Amino acid sequence: MILPQLQQVRKHVQVKQNAVFKMTHDYSFRYGFSVTLESSLERDYFNFRHYENDFPFFEMQPDRIYYKSKNGHQTPYGADGRYIDENGEEHLDEVKYLIDANTPKNKLKHKLIEQHCVNHGIYFSVLTEIDIRVGERAANLCYLHPCWSLPSPVEELSQLCKKIDFTEATIQKWSTACTKNGFAPSLIRRAIAHKLLKCDITQPWTNLYLTV
Repeated sequence: MILPQLQQVRKHVQVKQNAVFKMTHDYSFRYGFSVTLESSLERDYFNFRHYENDFPFFEMQPDRIYYKSKNGHQTPYGADGRYIDENGEEHLDEVKYLIDANTPKNKLKHKLIEQHCVNHGIYFSVLTEIDIRVGERAANLCYLHPCWSLPSPVEELSQLCKKIDFTEATIQKWSTACTKNGFAPSLIRRAIAHKLLKCDITQPWTNLYLTV
């Protein structure tokens, strides 16, 4: 698919936006890029996008685009995330705390950016903590995050499943079966991270119910 060609300017300049959260650097092993995360909400968004979907393409802090401001001026804008979905559609995500997203200034800005994106066949979304931090999802994904740098444990889980008589159970039952049959205790955590074991990740970790 040939993607819409947007007029672009220099790469998104990364600045520290949060006085409490220390700016961190991360690497996407799935999509192959390094990123500087400027807030804890960006970190949770980064983890959310990695876990929830298997996009053909995803990047953080993509090249800036121009949109027309309320004064009619061409104004640069840098999204927080950009991805291509399974249908080849392009999406831009703005990550904002709800209190900031709801200010009149930002609501107008986002409306103008959305109109620009519509004109170019792009989907624009503003994601707040309400969208990103559903239940215990953010905390669970932070716990799973280190496992994404490790290979998917397909063979280990397959061997475990041959030794047990269930395909769905509580995380405690899976963990007990794992240890009892001589597998590394981390197997279940890695299997969840790579979505070999399915669950409602918004639930508290100890309440997870896992299905092959």
